[in-house]
Amino acid sequence: MTKKWRRVYAWVLTVAMVLSMANLPITIAKAASTQNLTVKSGATSVTIAKNEYGDDYIGDMFFNIPDALKTKSAISSNKVTSMTVKITIKSFTQGSGAKAQAFIFAQPDASGDWNWNQSSTAELVTGSQLTLTYSFADMDWKGGTTLGNLGVRFANAAEGSTVSYSVDSAVINMADSGSSATSKPSSATSKPSSTASAGGNVSADQIAITRSVGSGTNDYYAEYSFSITNNSSETVRGIQILIPTSGSVDVGYVEGFSAVYDAALGGVVAYYSTEIAAGATVSSSSNKVGFGKQPSISVGESNVIAVNCAGPSTGDELNYELTGRKDVAYADTPVGRHGKLSVQKVDGYAAPIMVDQNGVPTQLRGASTHGMHWFPQYVNQNAFQTLRDDWGINMVRLVCYPRDVGSVGYLTGGDSTKQQLDTLIQNGVDYATKLGMYALVDWHVHAYNPNEYLKEAKIFFTKYATMYKDHDNVLYEICNEPTGTNWYSGNGKDLYTYCSEVIKTIRDIDPDAIIICGTNTWSQDVDQVAAKPMKALGYENIMYTFHFYSATHKENLMEKVRLATKDGTPIFVTEFGICSADGNGSYDTENADRWIALLDELNISFACWSYSNCNEKSAYFKSSCSNAGGDWTADDLTTTGKWLINTCRAHEEKENASYPAVSPSAEPTKAPTVTEKPTAEPTKAPTVTVKPTAEPTKTPTVTVKPTAKPTKAPTVTEKPTAEPTKAPTVTVKPTAEPTKAPTVTEKPTAKPIKTPTPTAEPTKAPEPTAAPIKTPEPTAEPTKAPEPTAAPIKTPTPTAEPTKAPEPTAAPIKTPTPTAAPTITSVPSDDPTESAAPSEKPTITPTQKPGIQATGMRVIASVKKVSNLPVKSKLQLAAGKSMQLTVTLLPTGAKPQKLTYTSSKPSIAKVSGSGKIVAGKKAGTTVITIRTANGLQKKITIRVMKKAVKKIKLSGVKKLKVGKKLKLKAKITPKKKYASATVFWVSSNTKIATVTQSGVVKAKKKGKVKITAIATDGSGKKKVIKLTIK
Repeated sequence: MTKKWRRVYAWVLTVAMVLSMANLPITIAKAASTQNLTVKSGATSVTIAKNEYGDDYIGDMFFNIPDALKTKSAISSNKVTSMTVKITIKSFTQGSGAKAQAFIFAQPDASGDWNWNQSSTAELVTGSQLTLTYSFADMDWKGGTTLGNLGVRFANAAEGSTVSYSVDSAVINMADSGSSATSKPSSATSKPSSTASAGGNVSADQIAITRSVGSGTNDYYAEYSFSITNNSSETVRGIQILIPTSGSVDVGYVEGFSAVYDAALGGVVAYYSTEIAAGATVSSSSNKVGFGKQPSISVGESNVIAVNCAGPSTGDELNYELTGRKDVAYADTPVGRHGKLSVQKVDGYAAPIMVDQNGVPTQLRGASTHGMHWFPQYVNQNAFQTLRDDWGINMVRLVCYPRDVGSVGYLTGGDSTKQQLDTLIQNGVDYATKLGMYALVDWHVHAYNPNEYLKEAKIFFTKYATMYKDHDNVLYEICNEPTGTNWYSGNGKDLYTYCSEVIKTIRDIDPDAIIICGTNTWSQDVDQVAAKPMKALGYENIMYTFHFYSATHKENLMEKVRLATKDGTPIFVTEFGICSADGNGSYDTENADRWIALLDELNISFACWSYSNCNEKSAYFKSSCSNAGGDWTADDLTTTGKWLINTCRAHEEKENASYPAVSPSAEPTKAPTVTEKPTAEPTKAPTVTVKPTAEPTKTPTVTVKPTAKPTKAPTVTEKPTAEPTKAPTVTVKPTAEPTKAPTVTEKPTAKPIKTPTPTAEPTKAPEPTAAPIKTPEPTAEPTKAPEPTAAPIKTPTPTAEPTKAPEPTAAPIKTPTPTAAPTITSVPSDDPTESAAPSEKPTITPTQKPGIQATGMRVIASVKKVSNLPVKSKLQLAAGKSMQLTVTLLPTGAKPQKLTYTSSKPSIAKVSGSGKIVAGKKAGTTVITIRTANGLQKKITIRVMKKAVKKIKLSGVKKLKVGKKLKLKAKITPKKKYASATVFWVSSNTKIATVTQSGVVKAKKKGKVKITAIATDGSGKKKVIKLTIK
């Protein structure tokens, strides 16, 4: 082909290609864009001067405000999400106070001269480049619509000094404007509803939303409310709204929505399931989403991504059929297979792991009770057998609180509580032993230094080590979550000292039982152990706790586990949950699966919180489920219960492949002998009467596990407020010897068994002897357990009566009698600050990265009758009254620091070194300043009122229909000129009606409810109004 024709041919091909592409749909993706900012003043330096509105020293650099930022609507229409400024510090002079810092500030015109929004701060270091980011989605416009000032503020350097710098870049960031082709949400999150019939032709752009920023929004928490308008001509339901975030966040609070973080979609997906009629609007006050985030996380504008669709997946499916208890030969039970456990070094694992009597790696799958004195009905043999046979669980963790909020516990609840817990522990171990399950006796230290009760702990473990020294199935957890106490500090009050003392106490009696030591910060600082382990003292079979909650704790804590095992630390996850760390929030079963995969990889045993029907998401059973006797159905279970069954059954199937079952006629392995005396009816539950304490358990504070469990919107580090009910009163008939361990005497069956077929309880373990029996003796009936005697049996012999039914009855008890499983009745409290949910934990556990520096703080206050009062910038206190401040450093995981408190006018109100404020006798205003060692500070204005509240009068109707709202008004005596008019509102039953802190009651279902208004001035005055919801 000549050169000429080659050229012609090439042109023909080119034209053909162009023509062929003309009919193809072209999707042009528009990338996220930026716009440069220009400096208005202070391009290279600013001079520091005293702030006329405070005691700090500041200097400001200002930007010119572009059209895209001038108004609230401009920011929305231009899809501006955030701004980023990079500055290199050349020189500055540090002042004598807090460390110098820089931050972006954005000031609406309506805010006045002193009120502004700001980003997180960065410390000034000569020669360093600072990167500052501010999210406009978090902007509080103070009621205005125009942006007045935008810039970078330098604070805390020496007065009169100059901060010199170069502005390397300053840009505003605008969201991806999408593409010309219609984008579809991820099928993993937005599945078309197979049942949706209304609004089938409605598109997402026909649904309008308005997002409002909640008062709880800050650098570490985002809170948004939405109004939704259906602009179509059809009724719609199943609306999904995307809240874009620049990184992973933890959903902590929802109202009117369900919500979950979706990594594929890049944000939080809020799902609104209620129908919205054509042209209708639903109010923003009832539709809220809150989630925890870090200052580095920016939040974009929200948009509707799907209509008439199914909700986000919750993992709430049960994959196994529940068939109830089974006849199992003892040799096929967990203890029958594995026997005595130990901790050994095994090839392929960096740290020592748990192995069985044959040296085979073994993983315990545990059910952790709640506080047993609150939920004693779940400690019964039928229930334990169901956990073993139907759930795939091989261990029960028996939780014994030494003390907790409200002085309820083994040491602080009086003799009746102590006797009750002793009986529950002994019955629990007895049931586990008979069923061939492992039992973990847990001394449930909760957020205090266990050295406070070292003497009592040694007495406790002396008692139980003596009682169970010959049992192959008992393990000991000597301190659950000793938060605030380092593993080793050398001061004799650290965890190392406590654990070494308690371990010695147990080892003097039991030479080889597995002992598990708690670790600092909600048992998450397990990586501290390697520098000073117990093995250095010559102790063997020692493990260390780690706890997690999958909706709160992510990859950074997984890395702590990997690091600890790499350093040779044996770990046992004695508590975890699949929800947020406060025990509520959202479920994250996907992350829970990732955690379990890591534990499997490292052969780490685990126990799931909590085996109860406590009204929180971490519980296995719905609060409406009254069955505590086993043989549960899927309808009884929460998502936690279903997920746990799926997980443990899958593990059990894998394990069974390695352990073929023995035939019913096989000779069973002998179990340890139960040495305690039985009660007249040994399978029945404890027999004590528990008197309610004068001050029942206080309500835990609102938080996001800010880690231990909110029924309302969580704040960053505080605990959620639980429903105000009194601590449950448990009444059981006392036994003749309530504190003694049960003994079992031989009891004839109602009917002789003709043939040696399995009995109703064929898996009851042969009774343990004083010394472990190394070689099993044959019996005529393989599933029968020899009866325990008062004295240890030195040499077991074959039973003389092979067809005799095992103790205590010949027929299975399908439903426990009332005395075997006492129920708990929660009584509405006259004091709404009290609660029966004491085990809750802070919703964001303060441990993400070791040694991270604090950049902020959150403060709560406690006054008479009101605990966990959120503190913003102002409080009122009656003359002569007091309040206690509690400070949590931010971000999550910030290194603890010494705090100092000062009052600008001690004559008005003085403050102690621990944060207790005591008002003087005269009215006035003072400023309380809280400072950290690294220079952070927070100022709180305290206004001392001349008089205390004497009387509260509530006005409003007393009957309300379901779905309606009512505004209650509180009239204070004396008048607010002399006394604080601020009250704290509480509902006695939020399932019937809720109340906001502005006094708005929303009726939810029929019933009667008490709404209480409590004075927050320290007087403790309160008023209750009783409402009937029809």
